[in-house]
Amino acid sequence: KVRRFFSSGRSTTSGHISCGACGNVCAAGKVCTAGVCTAPLGCTFNTALLPQTVHPSNYFGDLTFDGSCNLIVTGGFNNALYKIDKTTGNVSTFAQGFPNFSASNGITYRSSDGFVYVSLEPNGQVYKVDSNGVFSLVASTGMTINAIALSPASFAPYGNQVIVAHQDGTVAAVDPANGAVSSFASTGGSLSDLTFAPNGVLYVANYANNAIQTVSAAGSVQTFASGFSGVDGIAVHPDGTRILAACSGNGTIQSVSIPGGALSLLKNVTLDGGYYVSGILTDLSGNVLYKTSANGSAVIDFVKP
Repeated sequence: KVRRFFSSGRSTTSGHISCGACGNVCAAGKVCTAGVCTAPLGCTFNTALLPQTVHPSNYFGDLTFDGSCNLIVTGGFNNALYKIDKTTGNVSTFAQGFPNFSASNGITYRSSDGFVYVSLEPNGQVYKVDSNGVFSLVASTGMTINAIALSPASFAPYGNQVIVAHQDGTVAAVDPANGAVSSFASTGGSLSDLTFAPNGVLYVANYANNAIQTVSAAGSVQTFASGFSGVDGIAVHPDGTRILAACSGNGTIQSVSIPGGALSLLKNVTLDGGYYVSGILTDLSGNVLYKTSANGSAVIDFVKP
């Protein structure tokens, strides 16, 4: 949740040992990226600070880490973004008062410019937000965006761009440099979420088809796993061996093997039903952070696979 396996550039790479076709030959704590074993980049969150109540009412919408490893959470129908402090667990309003607002869905962080990016409705608006909560419009795709993710540099020609999952099943890239929108794939069905694996593969959650698909920058779409019940949130474990899938249709988080696409139940949870994204995120320790509900409010909690 990019979105989902967060890469910020705060860790350094090491152990440049060839891992060929990304077999299981990397040492513990390393991942295979482009044929090289490296230390993954990202954040680990202190799960002793969870669960945390974030905002009232609805509990759809996504979450991401910012450049300091705080959690930033969308507000759903609340016109605000919220921050959970990495050290204290205190919850505060990060940004609020977006114009022409009806809902906030997707969110991601882009380390190259230090902005948090968020998708808003109506009309598929993509905003960037600085560390002080000051925001500006980047682009509008004209269609409902349910989720966004930052692409790796290897996802040419759309490297380091904001990739959006539309409700109508199309996938597009938004270039933060000039706001250009490039639609490059049509998946069929209705998309709720998307995420990049450590090896650069793009996965999308097809809510209507109860499937997870892979999408290439050239527009090739392949079914990776099926048999879900309302899959509307996905995150890849930092070691790249599984997808964690939130399924609002039966209130579960499923672990999905990479490769193979075999499903196994991780946890029964309360999720907001429907095609809007169910927020789910993994940290570098493999903790699975997700958005749920308690006492009528949105809550961030976690489970360890």
